[in-house]
Amino acid sequence: MYGVLKQGAVRPQLKQLKARVAQKPLKEVMALSARIGSSNLPGIGRSPSGFPLQAAAFSTITCSFSTMRGSLSKTDAFAHSIAESHRAFCPDVGPVMTLFKQAGEHHVVNDHVAFRTFSDEAVGLDAIAAYLKRFGYQLAGPQEGYQFPSLHLKAQHFESPGQQMKIFVSELLLDELPRQHQAIVRSALASVPEGVLQDENFLTSGRLWSPVTVEQYQMLRAESEYAAWTIAHGYKPNHVTISVHDLEHFEDISKVNAFLSNKGYELNTDGGEIKGKREEGLLQSSIVAPNVTVEFADAELSIPGGFIELAERPLREDGTRFEAFKAQNAQRIFTSTNVRH
Repeated sequence: MYGVLKQGAVRPQLKQLKARVAQKPLKEVMALSARIGSSNLPGIGRSPSGFPLQAAAFSTITCSFSTMRGSLSKTDAFAHSIAESHRAFCPDVGPVMTLFKQAGEHHVVNDHVAFRTFSDEAVGLDAIAAYLKRFGYQLAGPQEGYQFPSLHLKAQHFESPGQQMKIFVSELLLDELPRQHQAIVRSALASVPEGVLQDENFLTSGRLWSPVTVEQYQMLRAESEYAAWTIAHGYKPNHVTISVHDLEHFEDISKVNAFLSNKGYELNTDGGEIKGKREEGLLQSSIVAPNVTVEFADAELSIPGGFIELAERPLREDGTRFEAFKAQNAQRIFTSTNVRH
């Protein structure tokens, strides 16, 4: 089994703890955990996706005590379901996690996960913010959120105490689309069952509306790749994000990019392979979303699905890291799901 230790203040002591824990009786392990800020060590497993079940603000350490058992908290179970949903949705996850494991990375941390939606009262950003509160996630970052005028988008991000995994949610501002495109989306949303956000699995439930036709999908795509992707897939993790600064064997994001490129993965080059500047506190890259088969009302089509992002948050002089997002970076990351011919 695996034990879980909170990060943050724990990080400087983690390596020392890893070395000591294997020789300690269970009582001493629990006591040691308590001394560094965790009241217990709930037993958890590791998801097949390669991410810890905590999906982030927890680092896992291997323990030899098969008797360690415990249930996941509601927040941890939520994070686990997201990781598993993305693994099923994105064909790259399993192979990429295998590559990192072969490179000696056994504890890949998820910096954040992203979701897409429409500006609709029932399933829009405000409704999702209320939904996320049930799992301990609160609005974080700038109060005004992140604005993307040219894409007709706005976004906000959410954080939960004790979780390193952030949640980034964006929404398409329907009123800014041409009327014929609005009509396609609003007609689809009209078929969403009432009370869908009461379902704890809402954000991994997929497409909740009747499928549009291929012609309608292509019409939306001509106006907004984001609209087309969202109408096709619905509520699935758009991407998960490897926290580069938490890797042990890669110096920086450029090394990870080179590693993945050499293994045959196509990186998103919109704005350059690396989006952002080190002095701004956030560097991001992404693998182009692989295609998946989607069933539309009148045919099946192979279109981009979910993808994997990379994020490096360099350590600042005061020993902290920038924990929010940069709109100029995110605008380029959005194009990872654009259709490529």
